[in-house]
Amino acid sequence: MKARKILFVDHATDIGGAERSLLLLLSRLGRHHWQPHLACAPQELALEAKKSRLPIHPVLLPRLRRSMRFPIDWISNARALARIVGNIGAEAVYAHTV
Repeated sequence: MKARKILFVDHATDIGGAERSLLLLLSRLGRHHWQPHLACAPQELALEAKKSRLPIHPVLLPRLRRSMRFPIDWISNARALARIVGNIGAEAVYAHTV
């Protein structure tokens, strides 16, 4: 059985509780069934994830706030994520935060 690819997405540039939880999940995910990939900012989270030999796909995602209108950047970011999904052949996308 071939491992199924999942793209995990996180917008954070620093590591907080949610990112620690994500790193724990990724480290404990059964690699014989799942092949996780991580799309995140090329900063602290990416560096920690590389220690677990996770494929990292650098992407800068702005935080979404209620006061913001739907920015054009989100459209280009969605396209970038769609390209990553297509390039790696991900069967699922796990949006960890926004």
